[in-house]
Amino acid sequence: NAAIALLARTARRLDRRHTRAAERFLSQALGAGLPPATRDRFVRNSYALLAHMALGTFLRPKRVREDRLDEHFELDFGPDFQELLRRGGPVAFLSCHVGDWEASGPIWKRLGFYPLHVVAKPARNRPLSIWIQELREASGHRVLSRYGAMQEVVSAVAQGGSLGLILDHRATMRPIWAPFFGRLAACERSSAVLLRRLKIPAVITACYRAKRPWHYRVVAPRVFWPDELARLSSEEIVVAINQELERLILAHPEQYYWLHDRFRGTPPTDVAASH
Repeated sequence: NAAIALLARTARRLDRRHTRAAERFLSQALGAGLPPATRDRFVRNSYALLAHMALGTFLRPKRVREDRLDEHFELDFGPDFQELLRRGGPVAFLSCHVGDWEASGPIWKRLGFYPLHVVAKPARNRPLSIWIQELREASGHRVLSRYGAMQEVVSAVAQGGSLGLILDHRATMRPIWAPFFGRLAACERSSAVLLRRLKIPAVITACYRAKRPWHYRVVAPRVFWPDELARLSSEEIVVAINQELERLILAHPEQYYWLHDRFRGTPPTDVAASH
């Protein structure tokens, strides 16, 4: 932990571009009145998160055994998710870069949502990309490249598999511009189209780190049912999902990855002020 903290402080000083982006993001999301000490801590946490995630992906299978998951995970599921468990069948898990978003794979497997296909952007370094994919798949995920994944996802769900999507990326291909913490952000259009096409429940979820190492709290506060998604346009789906992701982040802002340059290319104007 001391080594990770030192790396995080060093990265924050050296990587000024991402640090400035994180500071702007924090000001937008949590308000300009956020104490500077808190802001700096959240930025450092974001750098440390990268190291924690890398170590977790590598070490977690040895530290969190599948036959002892109850000792490591606290489950906090709303009534809609309990109904979803009763019905069974494939679902789409929707989350963001908060907590440890890759740790919950064994829980979904135990609950019957298996195989779980996760759409991810591959690393540019091919050997590194292969190694990361092998580690992820060892934890119960089946990784699909986000490039051209649409047909693979449809086929996987048709065969009974579930889907995992991280939806707080800055989209670059035909985005939907929708509010995120009060400012327009470029959001994935293809994900909204896919959710309507699949006709399966979509679950908002997050896996937060607990104070004890290798312990987690998994939440699933909201389920979008297929008939609800069918009534919404792609734009309305994105707006509704963004609102849920904001709640996940605000529950534990100290565990969020603020280094995304989330508002690049958008005017520095609040949505409310532009209407």
